[in-house]
Amino acid sequence: ALRALRTRKGKLERLAELNVMRQVQNVTRTPIVQAAWKRRRDLTVSGWIYHVEDGLLRDLGVTVRGNGAA
Repeated sequence: ALRALRTRKGKLERLAELNVMRQVQNVTRTPIVQAAWKRRRDLTVSGWIYHVEDGLLRDLGVTVRGNGAA
């Protein structure tokens, strides 16, 4: 993953993406989100990242709905 990237910039960008993906997992485990899903609330957690260089927001393809169903 990170070792395959040759530039420092590429490694930092990938590290930021991996962090967002992990934070999606962390958010879905919080008591608030778990309680909402238990009450069958329509709640989706998605992983997006903003790149300052080009001003674009990118969907990382990490989306969790309901009790862990993607």
